[in-house]
Order: sequence, then C-alpha cells, then structure tokens
Amino acid sequence: MIWASMARADAVSVYFEDGNMDAGQYIKILKKHLKTDRLKLCGNNFVFQADNDPKHTSRIAQAWIRRNRIKTVEQSSNSPDMNPIEHLFYLLKSNLSKWSISTLASITKTFLPFHIYL
Repeated sequence: MIWASMARADAVSVYFEDGNMDAGQYIKILKKHLKTDRLKLCGNNFVFQADNDPKHTSRIAQAWIRRNRIKTVEQSSNSPDMNPIEHLFYLLKSNLSKWSISTLASITKTFLPFHIYL
C-alpha cells in the first residue's frame, strides 16, 4: 500500500506500508507520518485533505483527526480532480505499470528513480 503527502509540486513524501488499509491501518499511518510530514512540508500552515474513501471518513478516523486538532478541508464526493494528490497517484501508477512488480520490496526499489524524477 502507498501513502503520500504533498504540499506543492516540489514537496512530496511517499511511504510504502505492508497490508491492506482499513480504518485502523489508516490511523496508524496518520500517527506514523502525518505529524512529521506536516512540519516538514508546511510548518504551521498545514491543512489536511483526504478523499471520501470510507476508511478516511470512518467515525474512528474522524475522531482521531478531531482529537489531534488537525485542520481539514472538505472533499467534494464528485470531484476527485479537486484533490491534487490524485494527480501524483496517476503519475506514480502510470510509471510503475511499466515494470513487473509483485512485492513491497520491488515496488520500493522501482520507485526510487521515479521519486527522484518527481
């Protein structure tokens, strides 16, 4: 699974995680990466945006976001183009589809040159 955060075209963090994502895994990823990314990418001007995926909008995920006082922006359910990270994921998927990738280790190794290109 891939989780990414971005602030602008030249400020991107991408992480590879084992397993399938559910609301619990999503919260673990937020705990692990969100605090450092928001400081590294944005400082105090951080606003969190997620799409309307059920694990992102689950009660436990929303409660964690509120408890941690994360400033958020609403995502329109019919406008994935309004979420800039979707463009990053499109580039990532189209570039990675050129290789035969079956494990987390191989995707991580393949991604490194692409990450430099970004």
